Parts: sequence; C-alpha cells; structure tokens
Amino acid sequence: MPAFELNKTGRAYDSLSGFAQAYVEAMFFTNCDSGDEDEFKANRLGTERLTRRALQRIAADCARFEADNAATIAECIAAGKTLDSIAHDFWFTRQGHGVGFWESSRGYPGDTGAKLDAAAKKMGEVYPYFSRGWIYI
Repeated sequence: MPAFELNKTGRAYDSLSGFAQAYVEAMFFTNCDSGDEDEFKANRLGTERLTRRALQRIAADCARFEADNAATIAECIAAGKTLDSIAHDFWFTRQGHGVGFWESSRGYPGDTGAKLDAAAKKMGEVYPYFSRGWIYI
C-alpha cells in the first residue's frame, strides 16, 4: 500500500489477529468505503471508534477467510507473499476495488490469486458507515 499511517488507538484493535489488523488498515485506507466526502474521516477517528460489533464482524470474517483458505494462503506465503498483503487484498477484492487477488501483477503464484478472488467475492461486500463519531458495519 502507498504511504499510509493507520491511526491505531484502543485496546480492542490490539486484540485482533495480525490478519484482521491488516484488513482494518486497508479498510481505513479506503475510508471504509463509506462514501463520505471527507476521505480521511475513518483514520482521523481512529480504530478506537470501531464499534464492538464492527470489531466482532471484522474478527469473524477474517478468521473465516483464513480458515477456509488456509492451504491457499500457506502456498502464497511460501511463495513470498505476506499475510498483511493477503489481508489487504481480501478487503480490496471483496469490496470491488481496482486491485486485488485477481490482478496478475500482485504476484500470486499459480492459480492462488483466482482461488482467493473467488473466496473473497463469495463472502460479499460489507457496508461500513459513520454515525455520531462511531464506525459501524
């Protein structure tokens, strides 16, 4: 990802897995896909403003994606991909961004990119939004 410094605040964020933390980084990089005109709003609020339910949803979705795709993820890591980059691409792909697992220049070995792309799309999009200074999903 380009130079982006996630505003990591709050102990709840620290309790997330490394994969989920990287997923949140990508989520905040895209301003939570909220459609809010203030493109840095999520990061200005910081991770401490994720609601308890939002954090639970993030943790559950990331754990499910990792578990369902463990062998493919392991193959990617063995080929030099990082867990952080895979988590970023999980967010980008499931949300329909212009980058993600499907993009050949991302360096996924063999058909792993296609497998992870299908898995991310199968999980569907999520819809974060801001209300009263909190970030909901």
